[in-house]
Amino acid sequence: MPSFTLVSFNCLLSFALSASAETLTTTYSDKITSEGVFSESSEQTDSFVLSIPRFNPSTGRLLSVTYAYSDLQETLAGWNDEEVPPGLPFTVTVTSRVLGPFGALPEQTLSTNLDTTGYFHMISLGGLNFRNDLSIAGTLHDLIEFTGQGDILFSLGSTVDIGTIGPPGFLVVSGINQDIDSASLTITYKYVPTPEPRTAWFVGAVLGATFLIAGRSKMRTHRSS
Repeated sequence: MPSFTLVSFNCLLSFALSASAETLTTTYSDKITSEGVFSESSEQTDSFVLSIPRFNPSTGRLLSVTYAYSDLQETLAGWNDEEVPPGLPFTVTVTSRVLGPFGALPEQTLSTNLDTTGYFHMISLGGLNFRNDLSIAGTLHDLIEFTGQGDILFSLGSTVDIGTIGPPGFLVVSGINQDIDSASLTITYKYVPTPEPRTAWFVGAVLGATFLIAGRSKMRTHRSS
């Protein structure tokens, strides 16, 4: 009978400890969209700040921090091919450079081959839509920086650069008719929650009862021997 009781209490102890060691996750996200105005400049830069709450240490013990960041750039590119004979090939390129919350993302370039129209095509009339979608994800190892009160502010930036290649001997001027930049940051905290008072009392009670029964069981075994 003592051994059966001890096994029963050991099962309760395992259940109590597993319940207290449960891991949870909390996810915070922030996003922003900026729209650039028309400019005959071939470059558009957007700067913005995203805010993420820190992990509150009173809720538990932080185990890991993971992040996912994305930046979507939608650009309406235009060009001016005045006095260029029609039918001559040239290329419009759109290069995206993004400074994410934890460093620069890989540069991305899109290009489209076109033919000149042979008439004055104003940049403000637009031309082609380019869509650059850059993203990155990973795990952060500095848990102290993300623990505490208040928010963490992330300064972000992106640049869109429009360019033309060819035709030889002629000038095709490029520009940005419209630029829409949408940035999104998600931070996920994985942690072991702080036990509630009832859970802590239950674990303590089971531990105490287990050691008490184990002690009595050893005494009876010693006497019987």
